[in-house]
Amino acid sequence: MDAEHRDDSSHHISYGEVRDKLGWQSDCPVAQRNGRSRHSRYSEKTTVSLEAIEIAPQTDRKPVGAIVLLHGWGANARDLASLFPLLNLPDYFYLCPDAPLPHPYAPGGKMWYDLETESRCGLSESREQLTQWLDGLEARTGVPLSRTIVGGFSQGGAMTLDLGFCYPLAGLVSMSGYLLDRPQQPENLPPILLMHGRRDPIVPVVAARHAKDVLSELGAIVNYREFNIEHQICPQEVELLRHFVLDVCPPNLPVS
Repeated sequence: MDAEHRDDSSHHISYGEVRDKLGWQSDCPVAQRNGRSRHSRYSEKTTVSLEAIEIAPQTDRKPVGAIVLLHGWGANARDLASLFPLLNLPDYFYLCPDAPLPHPYAPGGKMWYDLETESRCGLSESREQLTQWLDGLEARTGVPLSRTIVGGFSQGGAMTLDLGFCYPLAGLVSMSGYLLDRPQQPENLPPILLMHGRRDPIVPVVAARHAKDVLSELGAIVNYREFNIEHQICPQEVELLRHFVLDVCPPNLPVS
């Protein structure tokens, strides 16, 4: 499996332009800005405990690993929970937490931080809530962090790359995601799978290429793939995710 597939046709977009774009544009194609005010009604002081969809192994075996998936802006835990049957990994424990902040426009939608404020309102709270949730993950699942994969889509992918290096995880996955900030040299550098659409109008592909370059410079083993799609998850990505899980957390090794 090649470590990188890319189409160089869109290299003319600068990363600075991507950051400006991500300052206001939605992760959800149906939840566009529509000229609404940039003022956010959500403060950093909001306190909401994370709720999650948890799916125990569908076999008699103890879980051989855990897979955590973080949804994007305007979606909720049910969005990526729908991938679990497609992954066909019945011996693994699946978890999809809801972001702590309600989305301003999408009924039932959640967000990890407000994309319509330059200060990323809510990000500090989400970092704290998600950190507390991840801190208790091993006790909740019975699966060591060394056999846990954390991933996400779009804003969830950004949160994955933001906090994932704080834990000794088996692997990290970002689908249509981006780096919130350039990481300091992390103590933990698990294998990383980055997947992105070349025609993505929400998070341009140059953001993923930038993440790939930065993480590779830090010494991470990055499997980078591009697809001729927009801001979405395609069947090939689901299959790649499945193989990535089996590679970094094989079911035939004992859980210790």
